[in-house]
Amino acid sequence: MSRDEAETAENENNWAAEEEEEEQCRLYEAYNELHGLAQAFDTPFDAPAVLVVGHQTDGKSALVEALMGFQFNHVGGGTKTRRPITLHMKYDPHAHSPVCRLLLPSDSNSDYEKPLSLQEIQAYIEAENMRLEKEPCLFSSKEIIIRVEYKYCPNLTIIDTPGLIAPAPGPKNRALQGQARAVEALVRAKMQHKEFIILCLEDCSDWSNATTRRVVMQIDPELSRTVIVSTKLDTKIPQFSRASDVEVFLLPPTCMLDGSILGDSPFFTSVPSGRVGVGQDSVYRSNDEFKKAISLREMEDVASLEEKMGRSLSMQERSRIGVSKLRSFLEELLQKRYMDNVPLIIPLLEKEFRSATRKMNEINQELSTLDELKLKEKGRIFHDLFLTKLSLLLKGTVVAPPDKFGETLQDERTNGGAFVSSDGLQFPHKLIPNAGMRLYGGAQYHRAMAEFRFVVGGIKCPPITREEIVNACGVEDLHDGTNYSRTACVIAVAKARDTFEPFLHQLGCRLLHILKRLLPISVYLLQKDGEYLSGHEVFLRRVASAFNDFAESTERACREKCMEDLVSTTRYVTWSLHNKNRAGLRQFLDSFAGTEHATTGGSGASAGLSQDSSFGSVTSEKDTKSRGDVKLSHVASGTDLTSSIHSTETRLADLLDSTLWNRRLAPSSERIVYALVQQIFHGIKEYFLASAELKFNCFLLMPVVDKLPALLREDLKSAFEDDLDNIFDITNLRHLLGQRKRDAEIEIKRIKRLKDKFRSLNKQLNNQFKLPPGFRFDPTDEELVVHFLQRKATLLPFHPDVIPDLHLYPYDPWELNGKALSEGKQWYFYSRKAQNRVTSNGYWKTLGIEEPIFSSSSSNSTSKVGMKRYLTFYVGEAPNSGIKTNWIMHEYRLSSSASDCASSSTTTTTTTRSSKRRGQPKTEYSGYILCRVYERDEEEDDDDDGTELSCLDEVFLSLDDLDEISLPN
Repeated sequence: MSRDEAETAENENNWAAEEEEEEQCRLYEAYNELHGLAQAFDTPFDAPAVLVVGHQTDGKSALVEALMGFQFNHVGGGTKTRRPITLHMKYDPHAHSPVCRLLLPSDSNSDYEKPLSLQEIQAYIEAENMRLEKEPCLFSSKEIIIRVEYKYCPNLTIIDTPGLIAPAPGPKNRALQGQARAVEALVRAKMQHKEFIILCLEDCSDWSNATTRRVVMQIDPELSRTVIVSTKLDTKIPQFSRASDVEVFLLPPTCMLDGSILGDSPFFTSVPSGRVGVGQDSVYRSNDEFKKAISLREMEDVASLEEKMGRSLSMQERSRIGVSKLRSFLEELLQKRYMDNVPLIIPLLEKEFRSATRKMNEINQELSTLDELKLKEKGRIFHDLFLTKLSLLLKGTVVAPPDKFGETLQDERTNGGAFVSSDGLQFPHKLIPNAGMRLYGGAQYHRAMAEFRFVVGGIKCPPITREEIVNACGVEDLHDGTNYSRTACVIAVAKARDTFEPFLHQLGCRLLHILKRLLPISVYLLQKDGEYLSGHEVFLRRVASAFNDFAESTERACREKCMEDLVSTTRYVTWSLHNKNRAGLRQFLDSFAGTEHATTGGSGASAGLSQDSSFGSVTSEKDTKSRGDVKLSHVASGTDLTSSIHSTETRLADLLDSTLWNRRLAPSSERIVYALVQQIFHGIKEYFLASAELKFNCFLLMPVVDKLPALLREDLKSAFEDDLDNIFDITNLRHLLGQRKRDAEIEIKRIKRLKDKFRSLNKQLNNQFKLPPGFRFDPTDEELVVHFLQRKATLLPFHPDVIPDLHLYPYDPWELNGKALSEGKQWYFYSRKAQNRVTSNGYWKTLGIEEPIFSSSSSNSTSKVGMKRYLTFYVGEAPNSGIKTNWIMHEYRLSSSASDCASSSTTTTTTTRSSKRRGQPKTEYSGYILCRVYERDEEEDDDDDGTELSCLDEVFLSLDDLDEISLPN
């Protein structure tokens, strides 16, 4: 080759490298702008990024700085980051010092970039930390977005999250425990974004300890989008005493660490301590020195490991040690995600563009309706819709989600008050029907009334002391005798008033709480149906105030009516209300007649008094008849009538002596009073329970249905008669709508600009996978392995690069069109080795054993260059319940010798090309396979699809699923 030809080739290579680098820059800028749009306008799409997750002592911030190539934040113990920091890093070989721009909000709600120095950015982060430290929330999920261009920066987007906290247990650490919960909730919310690559940092020498993985696996159980990094490697190497321990640490078994993690195995990093600056405490004078120290630390770690293990590290082991290896892996992984997601971002931007346009049309529609007549009509319509939602909630609905608006009985007691008796005890909530269900509206109202019946209906009369009975006897105005009927009434009404009045107030508070909860639920239903008056806050507050005032006044009036009933039943005892249990009272009194006989025994007259003159026998018709029979028997037997009358008078005198004239409280008198009090208290309770439930239904629940509409209508009428501008706040509303319109215009412009960028990028990427006109892609097995798969493993260039990378197994074979290289009825793509070959609707099943692929050159006719496996696709669940289809796949992989050759040549190739192309890092490619998928036609011969089958092809494709063959060596 002549000198001119060499210069021309070199210029073409340089031009191609510059064009590729420029294309990558456009790709990174588009995604950076997409991420900023998602943060500024809370849009639903997420740009791929690396999310760093770790505890405060895991060296998280130090690793981020090492990946960036310069220091900008405080590093050390304690909480140094209270807001996530998003770093959009861009490689710029001409930026000899970091060029930083901080994204700040402006008055027009559109963000702008402000160039700041590293010291100014550090001061801004410290100010934000101090501000949040004084606020109750302590942490914020709003990201600090920084754009960085530097000669040592990779093309990465990294999100540094606040460090997780592992507080000590105990009441003394409650504040720190609260902070730990807040940080974990923030980090978990960030990890929910499916597009984020999680960088999980672990500071441990035993993989069975999963400190950070415990949190990460709650969101990513399979660790399928997680890269695990063991930090502070330089401090762990001296801890190992045996080489076998180091082997297990560098390559942990699957029982300790699942092999499905990104990168197949963990990375190991060390960051040298010391800060960059000019002070006495500074270790490095410049970021260049810091960068050199990182490289030196990486070399020392490799040397220490080789010394500890007594052997040299393999290429695969070296590819996992050091910050530079991690940075290259992340950069390539993120670039791959960027390119794969370009076609997916476009429909999301289209949807968001339509949503923003619809929002703009709604704002214009609202601006056009800001006149008096239309506002009044909107107010009346909202009034009717609000009442409709209230009625719907009382009658019952499931439109509002119970997990958001429902309350269990325990929540209801906490928020609305509990039914507590005078002894301070509550009725067990588990005994109330539907106590654990989250209810609202009419269902919650009914449960509260049911609990009121349970609690009040189960109350027994409070205990009565002898002192209370004696004090209640008092002194009459005409004599000093005792009246136990009055005594019982005095005690019963006092006990009933003290017992039932608190329950009345508690019932009012509980039902008022339930009614007031109807307001936010109704607002939710209106918003859900698109019937809410957004922007008219003054009018909405007036409607809410009118509803709350109505509920409070109605509850107060209803409670006063119930109090009147309680006062009437406890002020004057009407015996007709308390004679329902007269038979029980008589039985109770008869039960201690014999006891009274024992206490008065001594004289025959006293005994006769005890037996024949009890309170029950005096009031019983049966006993009256018995006395008549006794009288007739006396006459029949000739007994003297005078002696009988004398005996009766004696007993009456003894009765008066033991009750009316004697203040010494006998057991019989005490039991009589207690029985009467029980009788009166029970009657008051039954009347109070029925009256309270009836009145709250009639005078609290029903007015919401029949009186509230008229009241709101009158309030609306009076509001319209006032200054309409103040009610609807037209001036302020017009200003707010104008501001919203300007924001929507900015959002539409940004979305449109991004949409055009991604369309252009997608077009360029699609052109890469197209063959020139007239060309046909029809390689042999050897060509697929040698000229494509092997070059993939050695990072050699492709001319053209037509076969794309594709994660096969989420896709069914009929979904490959448009994703893989298509040639006729065949599809080609690269993929990674995976044991799980299950797709969304079926699975790939292997047929027989692998077939070797030999080189066709005369010098290497026996050289094995690769292996070929046959698979067929089944629809259904694995492993034996599927239905066989005509879809066939040839899976190619490098043989062991070819893989070793590829690995050895990777180092030289990567070193040569990395000096020309910054965006292409070194990666272990031996895990790649090449796939060819096609569908057999049953009506045609196997070779009609343009593929020439070998003898082994025909054998394998003629096999049934359960057949097995063996190949000759």
